[in-house]
Amino acid sequence: AKLEVRDRGPHAELAPWIVPQLMLEIYAAGSRCGGALVVSASATRGAVFLRVPRDDAYIQEMLARADRFYELYGDPDDPRDPPPCFGSAEAGWDAFVARTGEIARAATVLARTRDVQRAGSAGPWFC
Repeated sequence: AKLEVRDRGPHAELAPWIVPQLMLEIYAAGSRCGGALVVSASATRGAVFLRVPRDDAYIQEMLARADRFYELYGDPDDPRDPPPCFGSAEAGWDAFVARTGEIARAATVLARTRDVQRAGSAGPWFC
């Protein structure tokens, strides 16, 4: 049997599916948090550092959509499953999805490095 390691390297851009979680973390950090730094690191081919600014309009719409979901499906006394693609028929859905992609594409690459310091094996936490 052969073992082959494939490492495509760090992501060169922010994936759109990360944007909602990232904006939620920015929101949770408080109003003084102006954005986030994201690091995409690979096992053998370095890292990419990206800057993503806070988008308050996006955050407010995202939270409103989460509230709507909770109102419809979060009642423990009336448990119901949401339909597939919840919210996709609501007004503004396509614009919200498009804005998600715009935020991802607008992330600024701050730096790329091929060298990432790795922990050695000289401590009790590493074998």
